[in-house]
Amino acid sequence: MAVRFWITYAASLAIAALTAPIASALSFLPGRLRMPVAVTFAAQLAAAPLVLWRFNAVSAAAWVVAPAGLPVAAALMLLGFAVLGAAAAGLPAAVPGALFGALFRAVSAAASVLKGAAFPAVTPPLGAVLLLLALLAVIARTAGRRRAVAAAGYVAIFLFLALRGVRGPDPSSFSLEALDVGQGDAFLLRSADSAFLIDGGGGFSGAEDFGRARLLPKLLDRGVRSLDGVLLSHPHPDHGAGLFAVLRDLRVRAFLHGDGEDEGGLFARLDAEASGAGIPVRVLKTGDRLAWAGGEFSVLRSGGRPFKRDPINNESVVLLYVRGGRRVLLTGDAGTPAESEILEADPSPARVDILKVGHHGSRTSSGAGFVAAFAPRAALLSCGRRNRFHHPSPETVATFRRLRIPLFRTDLRSDVGFLVTPGHLLLRERGRP
Repeated sequence: MAVRFWITYAASLAIAALTAPIASALSFLPGRLRMPVAVTFAAQLAAAPLVLWRFNAVSAAAWVVAPAGLPVAAALMLLGFAVLGAAAAGLPAAVPGALFGALFRAVSAAASVLKGAAFPAVTPPLGAVLLLLALLAVIARTAGRRRAVAAAGYVAIFLFLALRGVRGPDPSSFSLEALDVGQGDAFLLRSADSAFLIDGGGGFSGAEDFGRARLLPKLLDRGVRSLDGVLLSHPHPDHGAGLFAVLRDLRVRAFLHGDGEDEGGLFARLDAEASGAGIPVRVLKTGDRLAWAGGEFSVLRSGGRPFKRDPINNESVVLLYVRGGRRVLLTGDAGTPAESEILEADPSPARVDILKVGHHGSRTSSGAGFVAAFAPRAALLSCGRRNRFHHPSPETVATFRRLRIPLFRTDLRSDVGFLVTPGHLLLRERGRP
């Protein structure tokens, strides 16, 4: 609410201070259009940096639509009054009604076309946003060469902030981060310009706006505007509801999920979302391999025979990522029955560097034998603070403590992860909750 107040306040100040200079620069426009266009441009100049900083959004169309909106809105209002007046007077309203309908349809069609001109952008530094606002003050208070230099500087800086990307770790390294999405999972792998997302969090209601409110800002804060792959480990909303916004708003090269039962139709809905955006869909099966960022994912389990207990969680895609001798195991919500099958297939697995703890630390996952067999150097656990399931369970925490494996939790540390270099595991945190 406070941010919206400051956006409105900044726009109002800009209208008061910048309308006259902009109107002067727009002397080529007809007199009746000059002031309305100057007013809307002034408001946009002040609001755009704040919208970019707070909402990670850039609307190129707004610079065109806002000036055009005033005369169009006025025309719609006049036609609307004409229809109401004709009806009240008992006169035919067919002509003004037809004109109103035609103009409304034209506006709707234009909005549909211009929708693609809005795009998500990386969160800019607050200092850069303040610099843009300071340049607007220079434009308002100076003239001539200084005003022109300030205007050119504003345009250059804003375009840079709107279009820039932020690289991940050095190409010789990669990172794995547990994003704090409450009681759910969202794990981000990055290396240089490559990024891969495993699960996307979400509320248990399955509301599709979760990703726009919670997940996308975290990705854009990190400079992630495109993803090589998005994987849903299993069809539960606390892992998948946030992915709708990701598939809609970011550049995604592939959407992947397991081949188990589609509880609630979540796989099908996300498949349709991906297909509608032109994103290829791939169903992963046990034994599949997938190259990424100089390493390889191996699918240790996907779907498989159903278990009577916790069948959907136990169908989770379990991934092993190996690169340069480093190994990361991501287990979704797989429980002890699935863990036992994985160990049956490979009773003596190689040690992993990082384990993503299964099912938010539930007592039905992370069996002592499974954890001891993979012997992770560190473990990441995602769960909500004071969640209703009381995750993680004391038994699970005790297992990691007994095996002397450091356990890092989102409910205690918020966003937490590791930079994996050829020689080290380096802890990374973005702030305690």
